[in-house]
Amino acid sequence: MIFSPAAITERKRRTAMALNSVLKNEDTVLVYSGTPIQKPGGFDQTYPFLPHPDYFWVSGSRRPYGVSAYTRTDGWIDFLLPVTREGKIWEGGADVIP
Repeated sequence: MIFSPAAITERKRRTAMALNSVLKNEDTVLVYSGTPIQKPGGFDQTYPFLPHPDYFWVSGSRRPYGVSAYTRTDGWIDFLLPVTREGKIWEGGADVIP
């Protein structure tokens, strides 16, 4: 499965190896998922959210506002906003793909 936890872990490991060859110890790489795009004249309506392909590839998450950070010293750290009750109602509880 392309986005299984094991596949994502292996993908992050391979990406970390490549990044370590070019990053200095104080460097950080940030991969941002993006934000929903509002429809013109749609008031509070947005287009269906699609994360940036690089973010989706490295995290497997389809949620907006997420960030995956990588440093040589700390490795990968994923930052996601918690799913709120309102988010579950409006967005259907979008979450990380298992």
